[in-house]
Amino acid sequence: PLIRYIANEFKRHQATQEINCKAQNEASYLASTYLSYLTSCQKHQSLIDTYGAKGERTTKQAARLVGLDVPDTPGQ
Repeated sequence: PLIRYIANEFKRHQATQEINCKAQNEASYLASTYLSYLTSCQKHQSLIDTYGAKGERTTKQAARLVGLDVPDTPGQ
């Protein structure tokens, strides 16, 4: 649905006249804004997949998640 909306917006702005168009680069700005939104959504979902709540984690698992390593304790 979103891609269809963007395509329709560009078709609507093909015959651009200053009367119909608020700004000369409005369609390009709109496309750039949508691209930024979609990219941010993908990054957000990636962060949720990586760091999202997956229940309780051990200290070792939490440390590895951020790139650290917990030293082994004596007796284990």
